[in-house]
Amino acid sequence: MKSLPLILVLILSGCGADSDSESDVALKDIQGTWYESYDDDGINVEEYTVIRDSGDLMEYDYRASENCYNTYTNIVSKLEDQGHGNFIKSDYEEGEYTYQTIAISLSGDEIIFKGTENDGAGYEERLTKSDFPESYFTDLLCD
Repeated sequence: MKSLPLILVLILSGCGADSDSESDVALKDIQGTWYESYDDDGINVEEYTVIRDSGDLMEYDYRASENCYNTYTNIVSKLEDQGHGNFIKSDYEEGEYTYQTIAISLSGDEIIFKGTENDGAGYEERLTKSDFPESYFTDLLCD
């Protein structure tokens, strides 16, 4: 009977083993293209985020009126893997660096970013996996 508590502990710890599997992501797990679509004052906005194997982030916004993609070369963003689904996101814009710690998890074909805005408000952003390679966007860049 003395082994019953040990067996219960092993069973209970085994039950929770897979619960963190989708939140314990590494950079290699999230590389690729991710898609987000939303309405902005009656205009459908399509945005694609490419996460490169280096951790570099590239944003491509679709412009329906011109049938092309816009990207922001003045903003450099990068993810640095800290382990256990935690990343430091750095942004370089107009001569300034900003850093933010974010948690990234996967749920089915979605990637979920969770972080805190500069004003202290928390946020969650969900993007859907896309099959488009980055070359698809670079071939259709706006002039």
